[in-house]
Amino acid sequence: MVTERVHTLVNGKRTHQLARLVSSLLHPWLVLAIIIGLTAYTAASHNGEWVKWTLLALLLAYLPSMAYAGIRTALLRRAEGNGNAKLSLLRDRPKELLVTALLFGFPAVPILYILGAPQNILIVVSTAAATMLIVALVNLKFRASFHLALLTCALFSLWILAGAVSLVTILLVPLLGLSRYRLGEHTANQLVIGFALGLAVTPAVFYIFRITGVA
Repeated sequence: MVTERVHTLVNGKRTHQLARLVSSLLHPWLVLAIIIGLTAYTAASHNGEWVKWTLLALLLAYLPSMAYAGIRTALLRRAEGNGNAKLSLLRDRPKELLVTALLFGFPAVPILYILGAPQNILIVVSTAAATMLIVALVNLKFRASFHLALLTCALFSLWILAGAVSLVTILLVPLLGLSRYRLGEHTANQLVIGFALGLAVTPAVFYIFRITGVA
């Protein structure tokens, strides 16, 4: 019986470690960065151009939002008197997610537009920012999975732009969902709502760009 308990504990620890690894590898900001790079590559006329637009998009979108998240997390930990406390700013404080979403989209989208960035990069960044914003608003009253919503948004955007060849990447969505569930980060309902938000916002933003003549 003792051996069985030890075996169960070891398997449980391995499962948790695997879930943590999957959650880290499929972090939506990481996947989104790769998709922005792929979008720039397919839209650029030469190698130097796609590198330029990739770096510009990532710098303008990621730097303000990630800097804010890092600074706010450090300040909140200090205020609570425990610098080592585990704190997820985007999960535990929905209003902070709202600010982060705004910093992700602005000033990135207007500046990229003024600089003449490829249209598809504008759409991908705008779609991600809109998804983050909607999730933040929903999370003021409820709780939806930010990770699953943004990953769904990123992969759905890739499918719209690249076609059926990218459809296989959709399998990453349930893989991330299962890992977040195993880690105890979300309930099944929260994961489903996050997935639904990403699935709904993405085509809506693409449609808005199309009817306004931007894309």
